Amino acid sequence: MSLDDFSLPTTITILSGEIAGKHIMHCLDFDLVEMAESDDEAWSRLACTVRTYVEFGLSKGWKESIRHRAPQRFWDVLKPGIPAKFRPPILIANKSVPVIKAEEPHYEALAATGAA
Repeated sequence: MSLDDFSLPTTITILSGEIAGKHIMHCLDFDLVEMAESDDEAWSRLACTVRTYVEFGLSKGWKESIRHRAPQRFWDVLKPGIPAKFRPPILIANKSVPVIKAEEPHYEALAATGAA
């Protein structure tokens, strides 16, 4: 498994919120979503999902198909003033990738406008 000819994002962007009392973590760079009872559990699941997804794709030689961005409406939420903070980096194929998590208090309404 190698990152040759594959470009990871320089920073992984996570949009978080709540749906029906559950914590949501949505990796916008790969359009992967995890849900859990707590913010920390959702983060742990998403970090594992992102790492597994990318490494599996690399192991199968699917470099052109791995990057799949979330729909633009999720990216449009990222504006000056939206609360954001760094999360621990995700280690993907032995490369540490920084993570920024933005908080979206209206995530449920945003997700309801189409499939997340």
